[in-house]
Amino acid sequence: PTIGTTLLGRIARDRKTAPGFGSIILKEAMKKSLERGSFFALEVEAKNDKLVEYYKSIGFIPLLDDKTHLFLPRATFAKLIE
Repeated sequence: PTIGTTLLGRIARDRKTAPGFGSIILKEAMKKSLERGSFFALEVEAKNDKLVEYYKSIGFIPLLDDKTHLFLPRATFAKLIE
């Protein structure tokens, strides 16, 4: 079956920026995606295992066939940014 999702592009920050800035960028991307339309989940493709663990700590769920491809149901992330 087809399920509508929003795929976030690569989100990055310069290591010289303050810690926590990446989380601010991610929350802003979540807010913008909610404003843009209806979909079931937000998708990310983690660059490495460290990012996989970061996304999982937020609540993202890895796909069964690719641990670096994760999704977060819309209802879950809508609560995170309230």
